[in-house]
Amino acid sequence: MLTPDLVSLQLMLNQAGLINAALLTDELLTQTFNAAYAQAQRELRVFFTPTEIIPDDAPPEEVAALVAAKRPYAQEAFYYYDPAQFGAAPFGFLATRMKPIIAVHRIELTYPGSGQVFTVPQAWLNLDRKYGQIQLIPTALSVDMPFSATLLQALGGGFSAMPLLVRLRYLAGLTDVETCWPDIVALVNRMTVLNVLKLAFLPGSQSLSADGFSRSTSLNLAAWQGAVDELKHSLLDSIHGVRMG
Repeated sequence: MLTPDLVSLQLMLNQAGLINAALLTDELLTQTFNAAYAQAQRELRVFFTPTEIIPDDAPPEEVAALVAAKRPYAQEAFYYYDPAQFGAAPFGFLATRMKPIIAVHRIELTYPGSGQVFTVPQAWLNLDRKYGQIQLIPTALSVDMPFSATLLQALGGGFSAMPLLVRLRYLAGLTDVETCWPDIVALVNRMTVLNVLKLAFLPGSQSLSADGFSRSTSLNLAAWQGAVDELKHSLLDSIHGVRMG
């Protein structure tokens, strides 16, 4: 996980020329950094550290085990798998909500109300880790034939017209951000500085400044915001692919 480099943040604030960084406490900088870190994760739609993703109805003991092991985790709702989407195609497709995928631990298929659970064999999984895509490619060689036939029937919609509920347990997120993603480090630092500047220069205080100072403040804040937005858009393309339209 990223940690705040307080010395670098102080230097960046001094370079901005808008605030006496010596008046800032380490506690304030750390709090602002942590807020920027969380905001950047939300806006980039990615975890900056490997995170266990479990269903939102996971048993309490599973959650407790992750907490005890101090492993980052998040919970998400189940997915729908509608066999009608794929017709007679011999494969299924799932797109995970979080990416990139590091590992898929378990995929369970359940018809609503039936209580019958099918665990997809690991040998059936074909992953596009970067873009969070999973193809289910059945192979009778990976499991015994009766189980294969049952699960193939389920995947093909042979039991019911209702979609299956899919529960995923997987590990997702970026690894070694400080080394492999220096632009993410730069983004979080710039967002931290920008948030400090916004705290320091409230709109009501600008009218008390000397002539020209308010204008320079506004321009500098706009420049910082522009740099943050540009870097954010570049990272979105790098992580999720170039957006069309």
